[in-house]
Amino acid sequence: MIEKIVYALVEANVSLILDGEHGDCQAEASFVLGQLYALPGIFRLGMITVTVLVNLGAGLLHCRSLEARRRTVQRLNHTALPVLRDFAAFYQGLTVLAHYSREAGDNA
Repeated sequence: MIEKIVYALVEANVSLILDGEHGDCQAEASFVLGQLYALPGIFRLGMITVTVLVNLGAGLLHCRSLEARRRTVQRLNHTALPVLRDFAAFYQGLTVLAHYSREAGDNA
């Protein structure tokens, strides 16, 4: 289930980065998921827990349309709760890194 949630977040972030355009985000999602699993124990547990809670709080984010996920990510970026802003920044930063690293590799 965490894989579907991460893919949904990554796809929404790529769509925001590219202003609506996006292709298959599987490579970016795999990278982000790998980084999530590489976190030290308690941090990994915390991020996975917050990821699942955000998914539930957003009405099963991974089942919603891309546009609904984009709006949710935008709300998370501007929320008053620092933990949710940090959560959004974590996924956004890793998504940007994965996307542009892949793009640079494709152009090499």
